[in-house]
Amino acid sequence: MKSKVTLGVFTVKRFCLYKGRYYTYGGFGNYIIDFSKYFNKIILLAHVIESKPPHGYYLVDVSNLEIVSLPYIKGELQVLLNLGKYFYIAKKYIHEMDLIQARMPDYSGIVGAVLAKVYNKPFFNVIIDDWYLQAKNVSIFKKAGLGLLLKMHLLLYDKFERMMCKGQVVLAQGETCYLKHVKHSKTCYKILSSAHN
Repeated sequence: MKSKVTLGVFTVKRFCLYKGRYYTYGGFGNYIIDFSKYFNKIILLAHVIESKPPHGYYLVDVSNLEIVSLPYIKGELQVLLNLGKYFYIAKKYIHEMDLIQARMPDYSGIVGAVLAKVYNKPFFNVIIDDWYLQAKNVSIFKKAGLGLLLKMHLLLYDKFERMMCKGQVVLAQGETCYLKHVKHSKTCYKILSSAHN
């Protein structure tokens, strides 16, 4: 049964815009297609590139879906340099959203959670990977010292993620994400994959 709620989704997922239609990969597109029938509208903030979709991408054809393009970026430095643009774009749409889903790990999810708090919007976080675990496994000597910068970037991000999840509803994919957030979240559910029905 469809509700009157407009859901805003902030995601790292990448989409291709080709001949006016959107394509993506993996299970995320099917995830959107499946739960779109429960909401009046979905506003999806994602990374969009205008190009012919590569092999493995498929059409996401949802009538009540609006996709907002965030800057398409590569590398950690570009992410940090574009955070201002993320906030600027997202603020234009935040007032249309009744509920926000912030998908992490990614700064687009952090932006969604921050704006939800600022504008007093209910939100929940979906955590699909653990960058803290990745940071622990990065050698500071990797690529002539660039490993140190990567480790610092991952640890900084992890602090933001923990702050945004504290006292909130969290859907944690897998054991490590669940254990990281279960003690400090309002409610934490362990899930196999957010792409499952």
